Amino acid sequence: MFWPSHSKAGSRIDIPVSCEDFFPTFMDFAGIGEYTTVQTLDGKSFAPLVEGTGTLPADRPIISHYPHRWKLERFSDIDYLSAVRVGNWKFVYRMENAAQFSGRPGLKAAIDAGAFELYNLSEDLSETRNVAARYPKKTLELLKILSDNLRAWDASMPPVKATGKTLPLPDELL
Repeated sequence: MFWPSHSKAGSRIDIPVSCEDFFPTFMDFAGIGEYTTVQTLDGKSFAPLVEGTGTLPADRPIISHYPHRWKLERFSDIDYLSAVRVGNWKFVYRMENAAQFSGRPGLKAAIDAGAFELYNLSEDLSETRNVAARYPKKTLELLKILSDNLRAWDASMPPVKATGKTLPLPDELL
């Protein structure tokens, strides 16, 4: 991102940001320091990163939540999933794979069914090697962060067609 008279052309930011960060960043770019919003802002301004005057914690949780289907065609990379990235680790909750459970199957069963995935992005940027079974403690750590945030936001979850019940949050499968 280039901001004339505020950033250097060709500079690179290696700290992850999310779409929620753009609104507060643009407000900073516009010089609007005090403003009110209808809802709580989840993002943080990355204007200091662009200007080279500050930083954001590289290990702050970045959460994506897609409790719906985007188009008629199936997109397994964004349909019915939630994810959290913390540093180089990313946990993915695949809701369609979790819909088969009627109770609390536990960590191993949820991993085996493909409901829980964990990726080490420093070694697998393409997310092709699910290492959740190899790193159960890291899986549980990120699963808790995701579940706690979704619960705090009162995030909507899709209904399971077979039962009509709302799909559980990730930690409710444990």
